[in-house]
Amino acid sequence: MLTGNSQLRGARLSGHPSSPTPQEGEPIPISKSAPETVQWQQAAAAVYALAGGYADATGYLLARTFTGHVTGNLVLLAVSLQHPHWGEIGHRILAIVAFLLATGAGFGIARFSILRSPWILFSAQAFLIGAVSLPFVRGSQNHDLWLVAGLCLALGLQNGAITSAGGVSLHATFISGDVTSLIKLFLPDRAGNTKNPAEQKAGKPARLKGAILFCVVLSFLAGACGATWLIGRFGSLSPLVLLLPLGVAAILSTLATTASQSTKKG
Repeated sequence: MLTGNSQLRGARLSGHPSSPTPQEGEPIPISKSAPETVQWQQAAAAVYALAGGYADATGYLLARTFTGHVTGNLVLLAVSLQHPHWGEIGHRILAIVAFLLATGAGFGIARFSILRSPWILFSAQAFLIGAVSLPFVRGSQNHDLWLVAGLCLALGLQNGAITSAGGVSLHATFISGDVTSLIKLFLPDRAGNTKNPAEQKAGKPARLKGAILFCVVLSFLAGACGATWLIGRFGSLSPLVLLLPLGVAAILSTLATTASQSTKKG
């Protein structure tokens, strides 16, 4: 989905124009002469991050549990154990387990063929989000439990599948690592260099990496802010809004793949 092989793989984009044509299931490296491909990848990553921020905020506001990462739920679990509330403890353990299992499944999705991977991911996420939004699920006493399970599975799949864009490693379900990379990017190392030599050799300028990471962080925050506004208006139906950015991201990922293939054929 975002990497060369359907720009979804947890793949690394080499950036070498002379790289050989990959086999099925291998990443397609993006050449430095393919700016259109990188732009589509950057746009897709930003939209995935928007969905990640929205889902994470939705999970916390509706079920007091994060749905897009493990660290926050470990902290909440530790807090819950101080004054045991078994419902909250169960939600947070479920969130951690579901997210980790789905992340592994996301790596598996990334092994599918070039153009199918974005839509396999979208179909799985749409199924999970639609399931937790069904009337009888929303009206059940265990709705919070189903919501946590569905959103954590959907975000875990995304976490395993979306790991880079334009040759830049990133996360689209939480931003702590992205923010750290963004700060580190502009700080000099011990030798006084602001760029990693390996990245310089791979042809990934700091400003491109910075632009991609900044867009991802900003989009994540925008998604979280959007969730706080929409939940007040749509309540338990608000997870359905996720289908819009996830569908757009799948389209952008497909366009990135098409642009990559066109560049190689040219």
